[in-house]
Amino acid sequence: FTACILRGSAYQSDFADLLEHPIARITSVQQEAEKLRSRAAYKGRDYDLVGSSYDPTTRQVTFAPKLTEAQRQAVRKSLIQPSQSDTEYSLKLQREWIPRILNRYSNSSTAIVLTPVPRGPFAELPGFSKAFHSILPGGVIQRTTFSLPEQTFDFLEKPEYYFDAFHLNAKGRQRFTETLVSELVGRLRSADSKPDFNSGSQLAANRLPGKNEAN
Repeated sequence: FTACILRGSAYQSDFADLLEHPIARITSVQQEAEKLRSRAAYKGRDYDLVGSSYDPTTRQVTFAPKLTEAQRQAVRKSLIQPSQSDTEYSLKLQREWIPRILNRYSNSSTAIVLTPVPRGPFAELPGFSKAFHSILPGGVIQRTTFSLPEQTFDFLEKPEYYFDAFHLNAKGRQRFTETLVSELVGRLRSADSKPDFNSGSQLAANRLPGKNEAN
């Protein structure tokens, strides 16, 4: 019945589920608030991969003795590279949506910044990600306020800053945040001193947190 009265609505299934399971939906909303608080408080995992290494010839990882089997399984799982079709689809989305985002904010005071991210703990590991310069046309990159150099986070590409082959640990997250904030504050304030730079970027620079507020 509920599906019938909501026929034609873009939110048909969602509204129908709300009417049929109101208590479960209310509980879900309450739990979501707790999840948001947990995410805000999350600082990262407190272990690393120091003592582990990757052999590009055999494509095998030698694990540090300190790692548990569960941790080793997590690393093995994170080493699985996406399929060619998944990679191409991801690149397609980036090429399609990044220009759209730039268009959306082109007439606003919002500062658009392109930044690289560290690729992983093993320099020998084939990259899972591509530099934005190899994905986006030069004209798109030039429309941003600025872009950070591709080498900005190379110093983080070490086992001590990761808990698997893809994710930074607590120490890595902290160093990433400190470096990103420092780069953004310095560049936005420098750019703001130029006569043709918009006032919104000054506001963005003034609102960026210091190192002690990064996380």
